[in-house]
Amino acid sequence: MNAITIPIDDETQRKLTEICARVGWTVQDAVQDFFHKAIQEDSPVIDEMNPIYRKKNLDFLEKSIRQAREGKVIRVTMDGIEVADEQSCHSL
Repeated sequence: MNAITIPIDDETQRKLTEICARVGWTVQDAVQDFFHKAIQEDSPVIDEMNPIYRKKNLDFLEKSIRQAREGKVIRVTMDGIEVADEQSCHSL
């Protein structure tokens, strides 16, 4: 087995240790889990960590794509968009 050394500041180490301890993990457990998921997903970025990949967003995107394919779209040019003042935006 190989070892990896990652330099981090004391505050980051303290906070990460506390967060991991809440779920019964060590920092090493969290890092190993990250590596395993990255390998499983074949991606250095774990999609679950990125809010854009949350199920709610993906479902919305799929629905939008389906509607576009069905011709259910509204086309608007920049000329057709009115800029609202800040107060009216807050009332929405």
